[in-house]
Amino acid sequence: MPRIRSIKPELPSDEKLARVSIQARYTFVLLITQADDDGLLRAESRQLLGQLYPYDDTVTTEMLSGWLQELADAGRIRLRKTVDGGQVAEVVNFNKHQLIRKRAKPHLANLLEPLPGDGRSSSGEVPGACREKSCADVDLGSRTMDLGPLVENDAQDTTLAETQEAFEAFWRAYPSRSPKTNPKAPAAERFAKLVAGGEVAAETLIAQAAAYGVMCRILQTPPKWIMMASSFLGEKEGWRSDYTPNWNWLKDLDDEITREIAGKQLAELIYQNDAPPPGWVEG
Repeated sequence: MPRIRSIKPELPSDEKLARVSIQARYTFVLLITQADDDGLLRAESRQLLGQLYPYDDTVTTEMLSGWLQELADAGRIRLRKTVDGGQVAEVVNFNKHQLIRKRAKPHLANLLEPLPGDGRSSSGEVPGACREKSCADVDLGSRTMDLGPLVENDAQDTTLAETQEAFEAFWRAYPSRSPKTNPKAPAAERFAKLVAGGEVAAETLIAQAAAYGVMCRILQTPPKWIMMASSFLGEKEGWRSDYTPNWNWLKDLDDEITREIAGKQLAELIYQNDAPPPGWVEG
């Protein structure tokens, strides 16, 4: 089921997207809005046409197939098949660029034919699309939207250094558990795994750590109840939670004075962010 998605401001300057038609670029944005939490959606021509362009009678299945092929050639989507032969479009690096707090159970992902060893589609063809080059001639681009192909040792070293630097920023933003323990090494390992696997951007993890810290500070959370960073990044998946300023934060505070102090801090935070919390009711 489609959900609210993020479109990054860097999208218009993506050089690979700049090579495709304006219609293909717009189609790419529509695909992001309609994809499931794994970046997948059914791509049978007539069904997808009705899903993306329900009111545009001038758009044909042949035109849509051509735009999809442009995006596949640019490496921004993969055109895949289910085990029963159904057509599926996959937005490349979808989870790298989307923050999904409550992931739905996978459906299409369980029906897909496995990819070849390099993780790319073996076909890439769309029924009805006009092609001048064979699939072997198509440049599918880099594996990520933000980084070039990581094939040189220097590039790999740079990426590793950037990940380590990003983790240090995450660690500074994360709320302290002192005097309780908060092992750093397993947290660094899980941070690197999440980022390298493309599941989430490093910037998102840093922002979520800072937001969690703000919530803990306002609610005066005792150190023993603050998640260890490794759990935040691992089994408890605290980085997926919503830390938007919310008056519900105060409902579990029993002490009236503590509630009043926390309420003032929360009100100041909401004012600074110009973001009324969910369920806000004017008094």
